[in-house]
Amino acid sequence: MGDGRRPCIWLLGENEGTTANNNAFYFWRYIAAQREEIQAFFVLTDTAAHRRFFRELSPFDRKRIVWKNSRRHVQLYRAADLFLVSFSVRDILPDRICGKKIRFRLKKPLVYLQHGTTAIKKLGYTGDSYCNHLLRFMVYNPQISGEIVEKNGFAPYQLWFAGFHPRYQEMSRRLLAQKQAGVLPRGILWFLTWREYFEDKAMVRRFLQIVRAVLTDSRLTEYLEQKQETLTLCIHHLFDETAGEELLAIQKELSPRIRLIRQQDVDIMACLLESRLLITDYSSVGFDFAFLGRPVLMFMPDLQEYLSQREIYCRPEELSQEGIFRAEDLVEHILRQPDSVPRFYRTRLLPDIPYEAISKGVYLQKMYASLCEMQRRRIVLLGVDFGTVSEENAAALRLAEWLLGRGYWVELQSLKTHAGEKAFPCGLTHNAFYDEDARVPWQRLRRIGKKRRLSGTDEAVAPYARLALRRWLRRCRCADAVVISPALCSDLCAIKAPGIGRLWTVCRPEESRTEFPAVQDGRGEQVLNTRSAWETVFPPLLDGVNYSGIGGEKR
Repeated sequence: MGDGRRPCIWLLGENEGTTANNNAFYFWRYIAAQREEIQAFFVLTDTAAHRRFFRELSPFDRKRIVWKNSRRHVQLYRAADLFLVSFSVRDILPDRICGKKIRFRLKKPLVYLQHGTTAIKKLGYTGDSYCNHLLRFMVYNPQISGEIVEKNGFAPYQLWFAGFHPRYQEMSRRLLAQKQAGVLPRGILWFLTWREYFEDKAMVRRFLQIVRAVLTDSRLTEYLEQKQETLTLCIHHLFDETAGEELLAIQKELSPRIRLIRQQDVDIMACLLESRLLITDYSSVGFDFAFLGRPVLMFMPDLQEYLSQREIYCRPEELSQEGIFRAEDLVEHILRQPDSVPRFYRTRLLPDIPYEAISKGVYLQKMYASLCEMQRRRIVLLGVDFGTVSEENAAALRLAEWLLGRGYWVELQSLKTHAGEKAFPCGLTHNAFYDEDARVPWQRLRRIGKKRRLSGTDEAVAPYARLALRRWLRRCRCADAVVISPALCSDLCAIKAPGIGRLWTVCRPEESRTEFPAVQDGRGEQVLNTRSAWETVFPPLLDGVNYSGIGGEKR
């Protein structure tokens, strides 16, 4: 990353650009503070609230804020090396140009930071999500990796155990300051998550009746008055307008000690830190509260309905053992003033939480160092058409999967591709200069002119693809580029590639003594034709499996 060319660009965002309070934001803030070769930009929608937030930032950080759908956003989206999101690819994706809707195709690797701890709800992501561009999937539950590999079809190398969420650095700082100041948390926070079955209006009304029964219970009202505390009911941001308004309408029936709010209208981190007790259901916010070492009540009056619409990772009996299912029982549990973290959450966090180390950014530094190392050691395999079936391509894919398993960021770059291309290993990005089957206007223009045949082969490509390869080589920056197709070798001899550390070209197939291609460096001084040779040149990179030895304040 220090070759004198443009710095590497990472584009981060969360919640479709509508928030700056979750993992992507706090990771962006950490990266920006390093002021190293990585230039990290954060995507935000242009609103009055975000303009106020923007003015509070330092001049340096302001330069790293990108207004969604602006010209600069589109430029950075195209120039970025890596995307990092908390919720989905829409967090960083431009969707309009000059007010007109447009659909951009994802062509770069993506790191999914997540916005919660995976333990209950089964995720919809799979190993080949986002057209196979999902390079890393961060996990924060030490028990969940096997479940995600088995149930979601992830490759083990795609998962990276990050220990603690990036936003936990700020949460730890606030918690330690709160303890030092002797401030005791007060009040109860009830966080309601979205249910898939809420499309059924009758079931929504039935659920709201249960909520109303809790909030209007006279015992609860008396208890809050006696304690001089407030119960805050927070509605998940995915609640649609109708269901949300119906729930907010209950406010007029309630005691002044009870208030109803929407998630997007408050600082959830502040709400958690200010509260002494959390009530929740299937939301991962329970892990945030357990991280603080505070008690959680799991209120699940609709467990059967929920399970009928959503698969889960944990065993249903785990929820049945610690869940609360009736309104009157929930009120009784509140009156008992619980003071312990439920076993369900406790066993899915690291046993000792080093708040001091987290507040200093130790875990963020490990995540950042791992991603930076992948960026520095990025590998590109160059071929004519990786979508075709050939021994040459099969050896290239075996090599790519082996490198991915060793922690490398690997990409395939073809001269051309076509519809119905074969499946690639999970997380292996594949791009082509020319799509033979595309019918969009710019692809039609790329067909203009007589197709040329590559030397030593019958392969024919559009003129654009060969020009694009030359331009790509001049602009590309990677540690290693491996030319898999002998037909390309002659084309590369006269092209300067200042951003490529080492350029490897394929040798004759009979020189290979392993299942991988046999290659040699540009000067012909080094040959990789055995497994041990490949292992020497490409040792395993940093991983996030073992965080033992990190000390700090413990709960």
